[in-house]
Amino acid sequence: MSPQAAERRKSPARLAGGLVAGLLSGLLSGPGAAVAQGVASRGFAPAALQAQELTLRQQESQLLHRKVDLAGLRKLDGVKVVAETPPVARVLIVHLWAVECRPCIEEFPVLRPILDSLRPLTQVKAVLVSETADLAKLQGFLRDNRALLPNLPQYQSGDDRLRASLQNSAQPTTLLLDERGIVRQAFLGSIRHRRSELADAVRRLLKSM
Repeated sequence: MSPQAAERRKSPARLAGGLVAGLLSGLLSGPGAAVAQGVASRGFAPAALQAQELTLRQQESQLLHRKVDLAGLRKLDGVKVVAETPPVARVLIVHLWAVECRPCIEEFPVLRPILDSLRPLTQVKAVLVSETADLAKLQGFLRDNRALLPNLPQYQSGDDRLRASLQNSAQPTTLLLDERGIVRQAFLGSIRHRRSELADAVRRLLKSM
């Protein structure tokens, strides 16, 4: 076999490997991260990763039409913490994250321009909700990483009411809620490879509601 032919045969495998690596880097933390690491360490075929992605999409569909309980949220205003729920909007984007969640931190540079592009849409509001329980740790991270974070109102989840209403613990999680607090679209795990899908979903919901 000529060197050129051998190289052509390697190219598809390299491409598949690159795609798998990219998707693995965007999977959710927690149990999902353990699965992703197992796939990477054991060299599973892309079919295994596809099954993982299918599971996430199925979990997203199970979140649709759930009413999200935001009553346990506290708004962070500098060093002050105020018991305040997010604003009501035709479309409210709620992004759940935590300081301890590495994929959450890594996707902020991707999330920020997406949310900035939606600012002209006056009927759309967005908030960040941290699930980091240690308030001092959270405030320290926010203070030291202002340039990294989207310029949005920051909340802390003070109890388990929000997660109980979702029955799902994936991080990061991005929810699109209507005016009644009902989930109309959900994104589990990083949106790094779904950035256009998020923006398109917001605009689609505005037209349909």
